[in-house]
Order: sequence, then structure tokens, then C-alpha cells
Amino acid sequence: MNIWRIGSQWGDKNLLEIFKREKIAFAGLEVSERIASDVKNGDIVAITNGKTIVCISDVIDVIKLSDVKQAYKEEFDDVYAIKMGRPFWSEDYETVDFGNYDGQGKQFHRVPSVFYINLILNNFRKLKAMNSLTDIINLLLSNKNIILTGAPGTGKTHLAKKIADIVTCKPFPDPQIGFVQFHPSYDYTDFIEGLKPANIKGGQIAFELRAGVFMKFCEDATTHDRPCVFVIDEINRADLSRVFGELFYALEYREEGVLTQYSSLWSDPDKRFFVPENVYIIGTMNDIDRSVESIDFALRRRFAWHEIRADESQFDIVMQDVFTDEIGLEIKQQARVRYSSLNGKIEKTDGLNRSYQIGPAYFRKLRNYVNSDGVDWDAFWNHHLETLIREYVRGMPDADKITIDLKDAYYLKVNDPETEQARS
Repeated sequence: MNIWRIGSQWGDKNLLEIFKREKIAFAGLEVSERIASDVKNGDIVAITNGKTIVCISDVIDVIKLSDVKQAYKEEFDDVYAIKMGRPFWSEDYETVDFGNYDGQGKQFHRVPSVFYINLILNNFRKLKAMNSLTDIINLLLSNKNIILTGAPGTGKTHLAKKIADIVTCKPFPDPQIGFVQFHPSYDYTDFIEGLKPANIKGGQIAFELRAGVFMKFCEDATTHDRPCVFVIDEINRADLSRVFGELFYALEYREEGVLTQYSSLWSDPDKRFFVPENVYIIGTMNDIDRSVESIDFALRRRFAWHEIRADESQFDIVMQDVFTDEIGLEIKQQARVRYSSLNGKIEKTDGLNRSYQIGPAYFRKLRNYVNSDGVDWDAFWNHHLETLIREYVRGMPDADKITIDLKDAYYLKVNDPETEQARS
């Protein structure tokens, strides 16, 4: 992958408006053939206005300017143009410092400086992560109930809390953010309501009707109109029919409410339980865990689903606050290459798929294996990754061979074009 810089001036004309409207970038006739021959899909292009970086994007194609609009050919010659995939413009991201580009070079050239390569590449990764987060937040706001699913260690719980922080404008923990982790013994009386031991009278245990954690959260939410987010971690580790009960209906028909199992014990037996409109629910689940319950279709229909993939964008989100100094950034890049190589091999292995890929949260533990000589990659593999992989392949007839193949991928011994591209 190469990083390219392209200026926005054509003589005395500024091209930024065209670049933004058409999602393209081009330069003079003298560099047109080089753009056609050297720029590849997956490269990164930084557009500058003077010395200021104003846009960063991935490259998805190189096309003739006449393919965009015939009028451009007449005004600028039929030069080759870079077609941008997801351009990020500085004016849309005021919280991100795009930086200045003081490197030497003509209007179009490959960025040679390690400093500017890191500046542009790290900003692009950060912006992709922010964009992904925005998509999930919009999904939550439009659907009310979402489930984040994905491979182990993809940071689903961390992401759910981060989304809750943004939606409520409150830092976790806060009364506007509820959190519970389901487990096999969790039931309706814990979540909605039930009879709980209250005190001892005359040697007898007394029981009283108490609201569960979710009912209490909803009751509190009705006292104001601020957004509230309830996070259910490991949602599929409990028997959901037993935990949710009438909530299946209440989630979909919020304006109607439901009579609960214990309504007859309320002071007003006709009172209905509502999930308020200002309550948003985020569930997280790892659907390859062999010990958990499957999600039935009744619940699936009431949630929007979003897969958190073990890709490089998620790596950047989860690893954002670790290895931030100069040496750390080099370690993080080495980790990213091994992570991508290993997960690429897992996805292509018979009997496995991308649901078995290893999430970036595992690589946060690399902090425990840094020494004066660098990173002890062997110890990290032995104590964290190999044990998980052996559990994945347990019972497969070629389990040992698969483990060795995946170990080779981790150690970058695989002759794979994607790995070679990542390493470069």
C-alpha cells in the first residue's frame, strides 16, 4: 500500500469543489500516466490545499476524467483521475487534526517520509473507526433495539459502553446507562420483577414484590425525556424466554405496554409495564460459544443486528489507547500485520469462518509481553492465542495441522498476497 499526496490547484483554479462533488482527485497531464500505472486500489490519497491536508481517502479505482463528465475533458484534458472510496474531509471532522504537509514534491507524488505516512495513515484509520461508530449509533437511534454480534474479543462490550456514552452524553457508569451481564441462572425475577426475600419476621422469611433491574431502569426513564441506554452483555448466555417474558411484546409495541406475571400483586393490578420511547437497548453476543443458548426468531425480529468484524478498522478502535508512543506505534503495526494474517487464514480454513476470527481485544494483552528486546511474540502466542485456537478445532480430525497452519500465519510464514501487501 502506498500513500499519495495530490494538490488541489490547477493553474489559478482550485479543484476542491470538483474533488468533493465527484469523489475524485486528479493532477496535470504530466503526471497522468503515472497515476494510471502506479496508483492501486487500496492505496491512500491525501489532498492538500496549500500545505493543509483537507481530505484523506482510500483509492477504489483509476478512471479517465471523461468517464466522470465530458465537460471536464474539455476543460482539463482527458487525464487519469483517482476515484475515492470513502473520503474524509477536514471540515466535517473538526475534532480531528488532519495536520499540515510540509514534505517536498510536486503536485502529485508518493509520500516518502515515515512521519507523514504515519500521520496520514493513522488519521485515516481513526476516521474510519469514527465513521463506523456513527453508523451503529444511527442504527440504534432508528431501531431502538440492536445486538452487536461478532468474533470473540472484537470489543463489543467496550463499543456498547462507548455508544451509550455518546447517546446519553454521560460517562459510563451513570443513572442514564444501565448495564447487566446475563448468565445461565439469570431469570425474569432478576430482570423484570419478582418476589424477593425482604426481612425476617418471627423467624419466618418474608417476601415482597420488587422491580427487577430493567423495570427499575424503565421507571426511572419515565421521569424525564433524556435518552437512556441499557446494555445487556452476553445476551445469549441466559434462557431468554424465561428472562424476557412479556417483554418480547413490550419491545415492539411500546405504546401499548403489557400486564406482567405479577400484575395482580400491584396496588393497581391493571397497571401496564411500558418500555419508554427514550430507552435504547444494546445487546452483545458471541454466537460461536458452544455453551450458550441460541437466539429464537421472536427475539431476532425485535432487534436490528450489526456484526462487529475482526478487521483493521475494529483493531484501530480497540487498540486506540495502547502503544501510543513512537516505539509503541511500531509494535502496534507489527501486531496489526500478524492479526490480519492470522484472521485471514482462519477465514479460509475448512470448518472455521470469520465468526472464529480472533478479535483485537486479545492483542491489548501484548502490553504484558513487552521487554527491552521488544515483544515476546512466542509467549503471547503460547499463553493467549494457541489455547483459543485449540478449543476452536477440538474434535476436528486434522486439528493439529490446522493449529500449525494458523501458527505459521501468526508468524507470517504464509505465502499469501494479502499478508505480503500488509507487510509492505
